[in-house]
Amino acid sequence: NHYAVPLSGSSGTRHAVFAKYLARRGNDVTIFASPVPHSDLMNKVKFRNGTLYTDRIYENYRFRFIKTPSYVSNVQRIVNMISYRRNVLRSTEYLDKPDVIIGSSVHLHAADAGRILAKRFKIPFIFEIRDIWPEALIDIGIVGRMHPLYKYLRNIELRLYKSADHIITLLPGLIPYLQNHGISDRDITYIPNGIDSSLSPESYVKQSRKEFIAMYFGAHGPMNQLETLVKAAKILRSDYNNPPIKIHLVGTGKCKPDLVRMKEENQLENIIFSDPISKRELFIVAQKSNAFIFHLRDISILRRYGISSNKLYDYMLCGRPIVFACHSYNNPVDEANAGVSIPPNNPNALANALIQLSDLDDNNLQKMGNNGRKWVLQNHNLAILVMKLEKVINALI
Repeated sequence: NHYAVPLSGSSGTRHAVFAKYLARRGNDVTIFASPVPHSDLMNKVKFRNGTLYTDRIYENYRFRFIKTPSYVSNVQRIVNMISYRRNVLRSTEYLDKPDVIIGSSVHLHAADAGRILAKRFKIPFIFEIRDIWPEALIDIGIVGRMHPLYKYLRNIELRLYKSADHIITLLPGLIPYLQNHGISDRDITYIPNGIDSSLSPESYVKQSRKEFIAMYFGAHGPMNQLETLVKAAKILRSDYNNPPIKIHLVGTGKCKPDLVRMKEENQLENIIFSDPISKRELFIVAQKSNAFIFHLRDISILRRYGISSNKLYDYMLCGRPIVFACHSYNNPVDEANAGVSIPPNNPNALANALIQLSDLDDNNLQKMGNNGRKWVLQNHNLAILVMKLEKVINALI
């Protein structure tokens, strides 16, 4: 997984959590990842002259960080992806022959590196689908179906389906799509994203109601459409007589400078921006919130296949109500009765939802939060889901 990070990182800890629990169950696990584009890792992980990788041991599992070039443009990003695949294939020395290899999207070059290595070692290959590339690129308007990049990635996708001994999907609505590609139900396992309950306190302290703080953690990118949150802050100030509600965004991304500029141009004191924090810190900072905001752009791929969001499950573990602004095949917040669901990209609906939650008494807020926490511990606890993963692995080897 090109973008996997250790448990101390601020995103993408799924495989680090699985590695931790797999290792505790007697397995020897190595994660191939790259420090690029994670700024915190890029500052910490150094490569000696001429080396393509460096190893770090975390608790009881290994990260092998692969050297890749940094990028700014989309073309440079594609070069970065191809470089990751090439350098993974040249960086397997001093490791024992594995029993199984899992190649994980998002981008298909990472999964394809796993396919090639599995073929080289003559061992089972598991393809893990965390996002539907290249379909997702069409939905967000990056390419069309006749674009050479789409055709190139589509060929890799079909090759991965054909070569995989088993497929893991994180998306609940994806199974019919895979069946249409000739993949049998017995070769597909649904293992969604989830939470590492060991990082979270057993209960959360009630936050002061002097002001109502709604937090957002995570990427500030085009898919998140966080300008909706800034516009909602403006509506709260102008149309609702500036109630004691603040929106606090924690994270970074290519859209953050524009979002900060919107805040400053409109002189919005009711919206705050902070730098990214680690997963461990998230559960500490979260105690200062009264609610969370989950917002994703409205694209058809979410409505067809659903979501499996680490961020959303972390919110639920924190025991606070959630404003869920997303059109999706599945809706964990509604399933758990853990908050309010609204359409995405609708600042008025978001402002109304925050007013609605801020008007509730502490008991009702806590009930919603407790519902979400109980639901995510029952359905998305990685310490339990790892046994499902181990069962798949053992069946193959």
